[in-house]
Formats: sequence, C-alpha cells, structure tokens
Amino acid sequence: RYTARGNEYEADLATMIQTNLQNGGERQLRAKPAAGLDAETVTSLFSSIDVNNDGVISRKELSQVLRKCDADRWSNEAIDRLFAAADADGNRKITPPEFIKWLFVDGEDQQAFCEALGVPRV
Repeated sequence: RYTARGNEYEADLATMIQTNLQNGGERQLRAKPAAGLDAETVTSLFSSIDVNNDGVISRKELSQVLRKCDADRWSNEAIDRLFAAADADGNRKITPPEFIKWLFVDGEDQQAFCEALGVPRV
C-alpha cells in the first residue's frame, strides 16, 4: 500500500520509482537513454493517471486520462489490452513497479501512450 497524502504522496512515489529504477529498472533505463523517461518523468506520468492518489492506477483512471487525450485512438479494447499488459499480477491495479516495467518495453501501445501524454520517446 502506498501513502497518498498530497506532497507526501508525491515524495513517496518519486522515491519508490527512483528505487525501482535503481534496483533492476536501471537496465531498462540504460537500454533507452534517449527515451526522455527518467524518474521525474515516470513519477509525473504515474501521478497524472493516479487521479485519486491511492498509489495505484485503476482501469477507470487509465481510461479517463487516455480518452481525454484521444478518444478515437483509445477504444475499450485498446485500453483493456494496455491495462492487461501493464497489470502483471492481474489484481486490477497497476502499481509503480508494474508501470515502470510496462513503460520501458518497446511496443506500439507504449509508444502511443507516451505520444498521447506528450512524452517524447525514441
């Protein structure tokens, strides 16, 4: 469970993401050094989707954000596919470690996701 108290939540999330990147995630970061995805960017992305600040991303939160960006591109099927791929343990919640692991995979959905949220990616 993650702390969700305004700035405290942001600090905890940033620390958790930085730690995850350092403990195994750095291989992914080194593999994409020009991707524009550092700990601060990943934290910002996660926070922008985690609307209720509970430390996880629900399918509803993901859907709301992506549809606001591009309703035509993000059909229910596309969102379901993206959510299922990112929710590695199948508990219907995307945790920061799951988000990081999914985000650093080269794939069409990851590219479209970054484009929709305005994050440059190589």
